[in-house]
This record gives sequence, structure tokens and C-alpha cells, in this order.
Amino acid sequence: MRPFFWAFLAVAFITHLVLLGIHLQATTVHTRRTDLLYVEIRVPAGYTVQFLSRHGASVTYKAATTFGLRPGYGYWLRLRGPAPEREEFYPLLEVLDTLSLPSQARASDVPAVVAINELDLDRVRGGDMVSKVIVVEQDVSLPDGAIETNAPTVSAEVENEVMSGTDLVRYASRYGRPLVILRLGSRRLEPQEWSQPPVPLTGAAASWSRQHRQLDRERPSDSAGFIREGGDLGESAYRTPEGQLGGVEPGDTVAEFTDRGRRRLTTANPVTLAAPRFLTFYQLHGLGRIRSEWGLQPITSPAGRETVIQHQHLQLTRLQQETEHLNGRTQLLAQQAHLPTLRIAGAQELGATRVELPGPQAVSVPITTESVTWLGFDPSADRQQVPLRLQKWASAHAARPGDVITFYLRYTNTSNRLLSDIAITDSLSPRLEYVPGSARSDREAVFVLQENQAGGRILRWEIRDPLPPGQNGTISFQVRVR
Repeated sequence: MRPFFWAFLAVAFITHLVLLGIHLQATTVHTRRTDLLYVEIRVPAGYTVQFLSRHGASVTYKAATTFGLRPGYGYWLRLRGPAPEREEFYPLLEVLDTLSLPSQARASDVPAVVAINELDLDRVRGGDMVSKVIVVEQDVSLPDGAIETNAPTVSAEVENEVMSGTDLVRYASRYGRPLVILRLGSRRLEPQEWSQPPVPLTGAAASWSRQHRQLDRERPSDSAGFIREGGDLGESAYRTPEGQLGGVEPGDTVAEFTDRGRRRLTTANPVTLAAPRFLTFYQLHGLGRIRSEWGLQPITSPAGRETVIQHQHLQLTRLQQETEHLNGRTQLLAQQAHLPTLRIAGAQELGATRVELPGPQAVSVPITTESVTWLGFDPSADRQQVPLRLQKWASAHAARPGDVITFYLRYTNTSNRLLSDIAITDSLSPRLEYVPGSARSDREAVFVLQENQAGGRILRWEIRDPLPPGQNGTISFQVRVR
């Protein structure tokens, strides 16, 4: 009995990995590490910027300009004020890291903004040093986008102050991935220093930069700087006994339809938009208390989604011990394959071992006195079997806050029978604002707007006429990136 039981469990687990691999191949954000970090330097009106640690330092920039900088180095700038005073400041940019972007996106289209304002200059005149850290914000709706739950709320609209005595970079890393440090004080460069090459980072900064870039290269996905739209991440969509649609979370796109009298569901492929939002954290130091070294902690994030179960208070029995051993094995395999973590729970009273996986349906297979319950994906969610295919794409691969993006949804009847009562629901991510009046449909439809739990919008189209075999329809809408 026991060899047969474990053999069955192994087959079930492998089958699940195959089906899950098809699903996760579309939901994983595959990225490439850019060679340069592009920064946009913004200075007060009337000031000019010169790069002193690169070729062509004599070129003067009078407006916001984008530069590509290699990580692991510090770059000296000269900030010169208007006549007649011609006041000069010498900021230092220490580049720690770069963005991770899909192959279709260009890093120069989404530069990190480094702003030097009049208040910063007044602080320096008063004897303080201003340090700023710019991070790319994590998207908490993606699997690896979790941030510390006790982290205070911060704003992307204004610079966020960090109290003196707090490790600035470590504090900022709670909200995303640190990219660049700006240091602005009374330090002046001598003319003979102006032609020097970029300064290599030293100490903790250099170690942190190398370590994290290597770790990020080894990860298949990175949520920092991305907005996810589409798919069915988190709780799976389902229909309640009352016939209502549930489990649609911000970012999900789900279609309902009737096939042979049965109400079914399918989901769109996920779309990831490179739209990094940069957060700025600043700190003031008295010039007598400046530190040249600082400590950083690695940014940790879960390797995959975790299925949460209720733990049963059982005595330590042979069955429970074997269950815990199998738990460790499945979690290790899931982590190595970048799959959601699996949890297995043993129940002595039932004489059963239960394998819990993401999904709404449960199938029980008796094996003499034991049984296995496999919570897997709803078979109707398998795109190869569902007669209605839902495809989603965007008009651009990258965007900045304020940009308007058009999303398209095409639904196709891939069966040889009529599909009716088609309804498509799209719950927008928190960073996407629906543009009023932009919804379009090439088939007659009823369009409804609601609010979701994240303060965004739920868009719903109810298609009036049935969809014949082989035919399709297209809907579109516009959003503004926040």
C-alpha cells in the first residue's frame, strides 16, 4: 500500500508541475539587467550642470538632461548658479544599481529622476550635507513584490525625510531597490580634479552593489518597476453559489461565458508594463557627523506565492513526521523550479494525507484506507481546453507616470459551437487610472464601471450577442499611469 501511495503522490505532483509550468511561464516577469542606469538631473531655473568625471565635461546642460551611468562608480557634477554670483556646488552621484527591463523596453525611456532644489542649496549654505537615495518602487501585486508590512506609508509625489541617525539606504530599501545616492555638501573640486575618471565605489557601497546585481541576475523575475495587468494572480477567480463572480483582484482580467448550458471562466494572459515609479528619501547631516561608510542589508522577497492553510494541532505521529518531510521536499522543488510553494498537511483522524495546491476544485482519490485530496487548477482555466481564448496586450512596453497607455482585449471562440453570455471583467492595478470615455468595443456591449478594493476601477463589458465558432471580438480602453 505504501509504495503505491507514494508513487501516486509523485505522479500527481509531477502532473501539477507540468500544468503549473504552463501557467507560470506567462505570469513570470522575465527581465534583463540593463548595463547603464539612466538618470534625469533636475536643477533650479538658471542653474547649469556639468559632468566632471566623464569625457566632454566642458559641455554645459541648462535643462533637465538624461545621462547613462555605469553602476559601481561615483560621478562628480558641477552645479553653477546664474550670474552675477556664479555660485558653484559639487554634487556626487553614487550609482549602486540599474533597472531590470523586458527586452522590448529601453532604459533611456524610463530614467530615474534626481532632483536638486533650492531648499537643498539653502541647507548646504547653512552648513548641512544633504543625502538622497532614489529607489525603484516594488509592485506589491506581483509575487516577489512584498515590502515590510510595518513600513510607514511614503509618497512618490514628494521627497520623504529620514531622521538623522537612521541608515538611509537600508531604510529606503524597505520600499524598493536603491539605485543611486546623491551627496550634496560644501565639498569643492579643484580644477585638476575635473578631468578625473569616475570614482569606483568603495567599502560597503561597492560590496552591496556587486552582491545585489549578482543576486538579481540569478532571479528569473523582478517586480521592481513593473505594473502587472491581466492573468489571475493570487486567489483564483470563481463563481459563488449565487452566480456572482469572485476572486477578481486588482490586476486580474477574467472572462465569463456559457458553453452548453454551463457557466465557465477563463483568464487573459498577463501583461507587464515597465513603468518604474521612483521614490526619493533624504537625510540631513551636520558636516561634523558625516560617515564615509554605511551598512546595507540585502533585500529579501519570497521566491513564489505561498498557499496558506490552517494548521491542525496534531500529535507527533509517524504520518505527521512523513508529512513534514514531504513538505520540505516539495517546497525545495518548488523553489528550485520557481513555482508557488506547496504545503502538505497530515490528518491522523482521517487517516489521510492532503496535498494543497492553488485552485478552487478538489478531487479525492481513495487508496484503501488512505486518500489524497489534490487541490489543483480548475480544468476550465486551461487555455488549451477552454473554448473562449482571451488575449491582452498594451500599446507600449514602457511608460512614465502621467503617460496614457491603451490596453486591448481580444476574445476568440476556438470551439465548433456557439458561446453566449460573454462578460469580460478587468480590475485595474492601483497605479492605473481609467481615462473616462475611452472604453471601446467592436461588438454591441453593455459597459459598467465599479470601484475595486485598491481604490481603482473595475471595467466590465457584457457582450449582447452570442459568439459563433471561429469569430472574435475586440475591446480597448485607456489608462493613465500614476
